[in-house]
Amino acid sequence: MPKAKLLRVTNSLLTLMCLTLIVYYSTRDGEQTYRDSEKLTQLVSSVVYRRELSAAEFAALNIKLREAAHVVLYGFLGTVSGLWAQIGKTHGSRVGLMAVTGVSCVMIGLTDEYLKQYVPGRHFHVNDFMLNSCSALAGLFICCTACMVIRILTQVAKRAK
Repeated sequence: MPKAKLLRVTNSLLTLMCLTLIVYYSTRDGEQTYRDSEKLTQLVSSVVYRRELSAAEFAALNIKLREAAHVVLYGFLGTVSGLWAQIGKTHGSRVGLMAVTGVSCVMIGLTDEYLKQYVPGRHFHVNDFMLNSCSALAGLFICCTACMVIRILTQVAKRAK
């Protein structure tokens, strides 16, 4: 299989996996997500702190872990989406694809939060939308910057030969 085709197939699978995880966690009702995050918080507190946390410490850690889940999922979405923007042949097409990809990631975050109001025990949170959007855009920026640096280093190496 050609390298470019393999990249596109791999990127497609990673993007679908990320979107599937976002939809899966977004459609779980409030009680299910609470139980899931409580289990994760128990695990992290036992591994990291190695002691029983107070109720306030436990609640604070739970909130931080929920925020971290948003950052990881949407940051990954931005990163794999950024690879799509780098498939363009010319600089102009890559810039245009980056802009469309960024807007798409923000719209996915907005849609995700908007649809939560129809899931029992879940609500639209502006803070979560902002966290989703900023994480996706940061992932997109990091991916595009890394690809640009690789492209520049490759050109410098070719000129040096």
